[in-house]
Amino acid sequence: MTDSPPSLSPGKSPRTSKPRALLTQSALDHVGWTPPRIALLTNTHESATLPVLDGEASIAFSQSANALATGSTVHIPPGRLVRRHNATSNLRVGVASISSPGISPSADANGRVTHFGQFNIRSGAGATPPRKSVRSDPDHAPGPASPFVQAPIPPTRVGTDIAQIFAEERALLRIKQCLTDRFLCYHESMEHWLCWHRDMRRPLWSRLPIPLHGGDWPGHPRVRLGEDLDALLSYQLKFGRNRQAPGGVRGLFNRARRPLGRARGIMRRLRQGRVQDDNRKNVDGLQARLVRDFEPAGIRFKRRLGQGGFGAVFLFEMIGEKGSTYPIVVKGSTREMLNDSNALGDEIDNLNWMNGASHFIQRIFLQDLPLPTASRRRKIRLSARKGMATVREIARQTKQIVYDFHDGASFRLQQPQSEIRQPPRPAGRSIPGYTAQEVDALQRRRVRLDNARNILMLENMPRGDIQELINKLVEKNLRLSNRALWTIFECLFKGCVGMATPGRFHEHGKDASAHAMVEQDETVPEWLHDGTEMPAWPMVHFDLDPQNALVGNFEEAGGAYENVPIVKIADPGLAVIMDDAKRNNEALLWSLRCQGKAQYLQPEQVTREWEYRAATDLANLAMESTAGNYNWWSNLYHIGWIMWSLVTHCFPPVPPRAWPYTYASEEAGVVEDAKGYTYGMHIMATDFDDCDLELRRQILRCLDHDPTKRPKMGWLEAVFVFNVGRPDLLEAESDEQLRAHVNYVYGQPASALG
Repeated sequence: MTDSPPSLSPGKSPRTSKPRALLTQSALDHVGWTPPRIALLTNTHESATLPVLDGEASIAFSQSANALATGSTVHIPPGRLVRRHNATSNLRVGVASISSPGISPSADANGRVTHFGQFNIRSGAGATPPRKSVRSDPDHAPGPASPFVQAPIPPTRVGTDIAQIFAEERALLRIKQCLTDRFLCYHESMEHWLCWHRDMRRPLWSRLPIPLHGGDWPGHPRVRLGEDLDALLSYQLKFGRNRQAPGGVRGLFNRARRPLGRARGIMRRLRQGRVQDDNRKNVDGLQARLVRDFEPAGIRFKRRLGQGGFGAVFLFEMIGEKGSTYPIVVKGSTREMLNDSNALGDEIDNLNWMNGASHFIQRIFLQDLPLPTASRRRKIRLSARKGMATVREIARQTKQIVYDFHDGASFRLQQPQSEIRQPPRPAGRSIPGYTAQEVDALQRRRVRLDNARNILMLENMPRGDIQELINKLVEKNLRLSNRALWTIFECLFKGCVGMATPGRFHEHGKDASAHAMVEQDETVPEWLHDGTEMPAWPMVHFDLDPQNALVGNFEEAGGAYENVPIVKIADPGLAVIMDDAKRNNEALLWSLRCQGKAQYLQPEQVTREWEYRAATDLANLAMESTAGNYNWWSNLYHIGWIMWSLVTHCFPPVPPRAWPYTYASEEAGVVEDAKGYTYGMHIMATDFDDCDLELRRQILRCLDHDPTKRPKMGWLEAVFVFNVGRPDLLEAESDEQLRAHVNYVYGQPASALG
């Protein structure tokens, strides 16, 4: 009794050759071979020859339509989608992979098979001619029954044209080949990653077999434990060397893009100059438009905070009637010059989900602000007379709801301009210093600015980001104290807890896209404490690094952050809500591999598991513990690198190197240490012995290669509760010393900034 099907010769066109072997159900039963998948071949006439997609076998059969209608099926390996045209019956012949063998085909009144599983077999004159089979690596020819499970066909594919399905399969194959080649360069060096060019390397990646290697991923290469960790720090680049290009990336990029000749270099500099001039003009135009639009709303321009290739950030402020100052950070996109009126739409939607989370940057809604000082009345009165002509572009925006929190289904709901929320009217109330017409004009202006999808109002974080903090530490040759490090670590962790359950902090009956919520502390829900259950739709940031962790103000006496300013997570423009629909989208999971900065890519994105069985299909990808396993622990990996950089004052190496380590098991009653692989082993070098050992151990665990081995949410929360107020740390540094230490790092007294 053999364990593999009969050997079949490679398939050829049915018009030029006869089938080499007749593979029927009885023949398969005779040899005792059970294939891993079930496929149906539909035909209304005598026979057809259908090569398998990878070209390793040529299948022939001869069955009547009545036999098919009674549930008879033909098994073929490997069960991939194949399409052929039967010229005699003018019927599209399809092969559909079915995960459940209990599904039987259906037939129409003429006895033709029309449906099997979740695919409709269409007939008609529009059938396409046969395609050539695609050959793959001979080493990966169909063999014995595989333990891998074929993913069920999504319900959205019911009734889909077979031609469309094959076009999507080819597009997915190109994505896999392209990204496999790009990450081969990533694992070489940062310079290889920067030099990679899609079109120039097309002749190479278009020929890559998928999967690149057969079998399972063999694991991490062996590491000699005798290697000196201190010596490995020599190739790390400091933050303060080149602030415009962290880690020396700019120098590598310039060397990689060095022109081959003088003329080419001149042309390149001319193009760069034109691009910079155009970008400068776009930012200046954006600033002028924002000043024009915000003045009638009672908000004045202060200064420009920064700019980039796609937009800029400005600081505005409003002075209330009682003299209170309300700073507002306005982020605008210059892509609207290209008619991209939804340039910041994704970031706005993600911020709406995080509305109310105290350790995540919050939107500022202008309609919630009080009335400005009476000195601004002239602008408001002019606006009331002239109408809303200066914000026509913003007024044309529509409101989008991208996600249904209750059933997890992704959809898009467009609301016309007439249905957009309207500002509250004075209703005859007497407001000192303002007429009803002026209040109505001001509120309408504010609501339309709040509804805009190409500008974004945020709370002000006056102390910059964590990268600026590291630059200050490097310049002054200082290190943060253990109490300060534990406090920052806890802030980042609470931000991750908030992203694990987006929408949990919304107030009942209050529109999160129209009004600010009361900020709540992010505590771990009871059902997530032990790690047996996972969040159903967590937000994965994908761009969480020291530049996107912002430092705010000190709190008043008695607050949790009276000695160390609060740290909040910001810039969720690349964040994705990982619901079930996205987890079952193989093309999306592959495309997310390049989401974010190269130095902070997650193991879920860069692991070599993608080169093995994970590349075959969605079912095998789901069986991997790391590849494509995006969840709340992906954000935990990012905050591990932020804390690693705060301790070492270095950038993460590219590519990162996994080191074996042991850690205390979280299981109750387990004495033996657990084993894993971490990318942050440098933090255990003797140079950092002054840093708290328990803090470094938790950073190591956050940087574990296997996301399932990173700390559980409830466990890590208990670690912070115990260590933030640890007695030995309080004895080593008092509250007054801690606040003075933080103020000295920033070079200003606490009263200057908050």
